[in-house]
Amino acid sequence: MNFLKFFWLKMNKFAEITFKRQMQKIVTTAVLIILIAGAIFSCNKYKSPKGYTDPNLTNHYCNDPNGVNYNWGFPGIPDNTVCFYPTDVFAGKYLFKDSVYLQSGYLFIFADSIILTIKKLTDSQMCIYGMCPNGDSILMTATPLFTAYVDTVIGDSVTNWGQSYCGSADTIVGSISQNRIDSILTISFQVASDSGIITMHTGSAKLIK
Repeated sequence: MNFLKFFWLKMNKFAEITFKRQMQKIVTTAVLIILIAGAIFSCNKYKSPKGYTDPNLTNHYCNDPNGVNYNWGFPGIPDNTVCFYPTDVFAGKYLFKDSVYLQSGYLFIFADSIILTIKKLTDSQMCIYGMCPNGDSILMTATPLFTAYVDTVIGDSVTNWGQSYCGSADTIVGSISQNRIDSILTISFQVASDSGIITMHTGSAKLIK
């Protein structure tokens, strides 16, 4: 009996050891399979998700700092073909209702209607025809702020400025601005005669062509 009991205990011990070894093998094999599968999965090519296109980036905008509409519509696609420039704002034919006053005392002298033609020379330089009966033009520089100023081509721009008016000894200075709502021009010129008398030409001009 003692022998059988001893033999039975040995058999149970052997079975227990054998079971543990088999379980260790199973666990080890399962871990290896998981690690290999993870490595294979991680090696697959990464595919980024489809990007989102902002509809605001499809519009074209002017990227030229010299353009009147510089950066209008930003952000978007830079496209200088949509730019327009200071002299583009003014170019055209206008009906100018001119009121003439003496600067001294602002005394009204007379009123007149004049057809003015503004021609673009460059993006910022333009000339005006119609003020002078002899056909001379007035040179002006336009800015992106919808304003143009008579160029100073004589004097030193401090004590004497402007340009010769209609080929005479008189000089003219002044400005033109455009209303962005209705495109009406507001004109303000000062003409100084060689005798020292200054007359003011003021009024509005409407685009007719």
